[in-house]
Amino acid sequence: MSCKRGDVVLVGFVFTDRTAAKKRPALVVSTGRFAARRQELVIAAITSNLRVTLYGDHVIEKWKDAGLVKPSKLTPIIATIREVMVLRRLGKLSTEDMNAYSLKLAEALGLG
Repeated sequence: MSCKRGDVVLVGFVFTDRTAAKKRPALVVSTGRFAARRQELVIAAITSNLRVTLYGDHVIEKWKDAGLVKPSKLTPIIATIREVMVLRRLGKLSTEDMNAYSLKLAEALGLG
């Protein structure tokens, strides 16, 4: 599956003890060039737990357009996965949400 920056995808995460796996939504934050050259994606975790908003989190304004089933937020928790771990594409993050999250992520990582 070809994924692009801004795509919201469903990914199977294996628990660290390898006893189970759970399907979770994630945002592709790496570029298409990165994916084409490495067959990997850098993703950011998405959660529907909105009880607490921590440093670097971004509450997604247009969550329905992103293909999410309930209000959610992006976190600065990032991972690199193989492209084949993507189960399916759910939607695409709006330009406004992507720009706002990119600024928060850059600040959290000290990039700029």
